Amino acid sequence: MRSNISAVPSSCEEGIAEYRKALELKESRASTAQSASVATIRTNLANALTIIGNNLSGSATEIPSEATRRYEEAIAQYEKALELEPNQPAIHRNLGLLLAHLGRFDEAEAHLRATLQIVPNEPTAQETLKEIEAQRP
Repeated sequence: MRSNISAVPSSCEEGIAEYRKALELKESRASTAQSASVATIRTNLANALTIIGNNLSGSATEIPSEATRRYEEAIAQYEKALELEPNQPAIHRNLGLLLAHLGRFDEAEAHLRATLQIVPNEPTAQETLKEIEAQRP
C-alpha cells in the first residue's frame, strides 16, 4: 500500500506543476481567464490529480489522507471546469466516476446523467450508473 507523497513518481508531480503554471498564465490575462482552454487545463489537472490519488490509494481498503486531498482538489478542478464548459460530457463523466469511487453516489449519479443527456450512449456513464443502481436497496 502506498501511503505518502514519495510514492508518486516525480514526473506526475512535475506534470501537476506544469498544469498549475499554465492555469496561472491563462487566468492572469482577462482575455483568456474564462476560456475553453482554461477548462481543458483544469480538466487535465483534475485527471492527473485523480490518477495520483488512485496511485496513492493502491488496493488499500481505506483511502489515505494524501489521496483524499488529491481527490478533493480534483473535484474542485472539475467543478471549476464545468463552470466554464457546462456541456462538456467528459468533465461530467470523469467527475461522476471520481464521485462514485468515493462513494458519493447521489452526486455521481447527477453528473453521469448529465453526461448521458449530452451523449446518450456513453458506455462508461451507462455502466457506472448501472453499478450505482445495483448497490442501492
